Amino acid sequence: HGVPDAARYTPNLLHPSLATPPSKTVAMSDKLSAALYDAWNNKKKAQRKWTVDVNIHAPIFILPENCTDPYSTVLVFNLGSLSFASSKNPLLNVRKWLEKDTLSVDAIKEYWRLEMKNLTFLVGVSGKQDWNEFTQNNAMKSSQAIVEPFSIILDVGSEHSTGLGRVCIDGHLPFIGFQISREQVNTIISIVSSWSLLLQKMNLKDVPNEGTQFSASSGIEIIEEESADISAGSNTSTSQPPEGEITTQVHTSFVQKETQQAQSLDARDYLSVTLTLRRLSAKIMTNANESLEAQLVSVSTSMSAATDGSSSNRLRMGWFWILDRLRGELPRKQRLIAHSSLPRSAAFFASEGKYDIVEELRKLGVFESNYSGSSELADITFLKSPLTYSLGHKSSGVTDVGGMQKIFIDAKFSSLVINWNPHAVKNLLAVKATLTEGLVDASGKSYPGKKQNHKRSSATLSPSTGGIVNRKDSKIQSAVSSSIFVKAQMKELEISLHSAKDDAPLFLLTMTGVSTDFSTSLDDDGFKLWMELGDFRLELPAGGKTLLGYSTILGLAPNQSSSLLTVQYNNGESAVHSCTMKGIDKESCEACAEIDLSPMKFVFVQAQILILVEYMTEGILGALAERVALSAAAAAKDLAQYGNGEKIFLIAAKEFELVIPQAAYRSEYIVMHAANFFVKYKSLANFGGGQCHLDLRTLSMRCDKGDRMIKNPIKMVVNVVMPPEFSRSENDRAFRVKCAVSDAEFIVTREQYAQIMMTLRDNIGEKDSF
Repeated sequence: HGVPDAARYTPNLLHPSLATPPSKTVAMSDKLSAALYDAWNNKKKAQRKWTVDVNIHAPIFILPENCTDPYSTVLVFNLGSLSFASSKNPLLNVRKWLEKDTLSVDAIKEYWRLEMKNLTFLVGVSGKQDWNEFTQNNAMKSSQAIVEPFSIILDVGSEHSTGLGRVCIDGHLPFIGFQISREQVNTIISIVSSWSLLLQKMNLKDVPNEGTQFSASSGIEIIEEESADISAGSNTSTSQPPEGEITTQVHTSFVQKETQQAQSLDARDYLSVTLTLRRLSAKIMTNANESLEAQLVSVSTSMSAATDGSSSNRLRMGWFWILDRLRGELPRKQRLIAHSSLPRSAAFFASEGKYDIVEELRKLGVFESNYSGSSELADITFLKSPLTYSLGHKSSGVTDVGGMQKIFIDAKFSSLVINWNPHAVKNLLAVKATLTEGLVDASGKSYPGKKQNHKRSSATLSPSTGGIVNRKDSKIQSAVSSSIFVKAQMKELEISLHSAKDDAPLFLLTMTGVSTDFSTSLDDDGFKLWMELGDFRLELPAGGKTLLGYSTILGLAPNQSSSLLTVQYNNGESAVHSCTMKGIDKESCEACAEIDLSPMKFVFVQAQILILVEYMTEGILGALAERVALSAAAAAKDLAQYGNGEKIFLIAAKEFELVIPQAAYRSEYIVMHAANFFVKYKSLANFGGGQCHLDLRTLSMRCDKGDRMIKNPIKMVVNVVMPPEFSRSENDRAFRVKCAVSDAEFIVTREQYAQIMMTLRDNIGEKDSF
């Protein structure tokens, strides 16, 4: 393809009647902009109201790949139609917000409605002009549209008095749909690359020689050649003021001004924005007309900002699902890969085969204009406290000027279900690889001409004096310090592991009652983390021969109402000193963690565990590639070992039961019971190795009838010394382990011995997982 000839004016090859000299267009645009600017200024000075009614066919932006070929591939941004009018019957929500905290009785309130229809983005051919067909008779083929036609309605209310103003915006989007294929992605990249090449060539011609300084307006950073001097080419009007007199007065007056303004005005909301999206759809197409589809229904976001610097944001999401319509060699029973709670069960949609979830939601009135929204998936609130300014201490000629602000995030998530099929996941990754295969990053290309190595200069323009202030020599430190507080909750996460052969469920992982509190410190880069897990269950699906009592492989022990897991992690000097953990040296400790495990139960059926291990290695790690697991392991190792101080981890487990059935279908079993289990792990500073202390106070064993198989509980103490990361000799790299075990006296009756032999045959030696 030829490179676009945008350096000179050419007639419009797409449509000759649209050829207009650019000079007249620019002049017309300048006159219109100047007229609107003058009218708006006169409106504010005279405190007048406007009555506006504008209906415009918005422009269509066309970006051709080749400006000399009448049938060149083009990118089309069709902005549809635009209507903007004064509203005599404003939206109730907008009117109430302005009247709730009005500026004054005489304040002027105005209401507007902005409506944009049939906005779209597509790939087409210049000679066919399919976009014109769409705008006239709605005959556009959906396969050509990347962003399907959508509309947006904005109801705006404004209130203004002398020097003050408030704005409320309420927006509504019925539907936004994206559809993309590999061919369309390659076309977009090809066109963008062609224009990027042209712009790069044009920019190379305009780059000044070394030592030349770019012009900049107030507040704009200066870009300079790497070898250029900051003072080169500067005149007296931009010379640097004497050291120590640069911006101290500026920042001091700024702090005083902001503080006085905050004290003189009562905090009030000056901006409110609400935006509602009924449905968001994204679809990836393949050459065989197959698709991978994601839907998000009922999304609403709201934002408000106040004069004291505080603000609040809220995001609510209703229903979500990912539907796999890719064909495969193996049968599929469930096409929903992931979903939130749905109006009907996932099994119902799978049995019907239609997956018409949108229609079910339509029956519930979700797409009605008066629907208030839903938080079935998530409800996230983001708050900022009022911003307070302060002039800090001055030490060694450095003056600290800045502000402080607290940020609060409260996130609540409902239920999320993931149906994992290894074969389906591999198909998804194959689609991803196909979609991104052969893509060219236009910015990474090499272009002819002199190579220019630009860098960010260490100089900025002072807003007050207009002079250059070198950052390296500046004696002013200005920043806004923020402390972050995060609270997150998740009701339930369910992962269903399906067979790759027949898509039948094999295992079900469920996490419930997940809560997290996270906070950062203003004193250092430290943070505190608290997490609680209500329950974790690894279960077998219903319908097998396994007894109901053995169906939960791993989970909270019966009759236990407390949480399964509690984690407290403290990182940083201030966080460590404020923690209540015992047995640690807070002066040398960089981070510490305390983990409490409630009583747990684990059922061991040999065939089931082997299938689970194989599924985890082949079905999950095999599908995602082993390097993901290796990267995670390396990251965990770095977290545990790297640092200038010690890291201490304490683990306490109250009870743990290992149940070994005689067979998956028999009620006889043997129980190994461990209680009062403690682990202390210390990671020494600077890759200095580590120390681990394990203490097991009680280990007992009994059969299903309650008869003991160990006379006295066994006690065990294990100490492990791990070598430093970079030990010289092989002997220094060896682990040192010391183990002390109390006397163990087993009591086994003939009946128990027979049970052990049958357990070896019917459980350990059995291949059927039942």
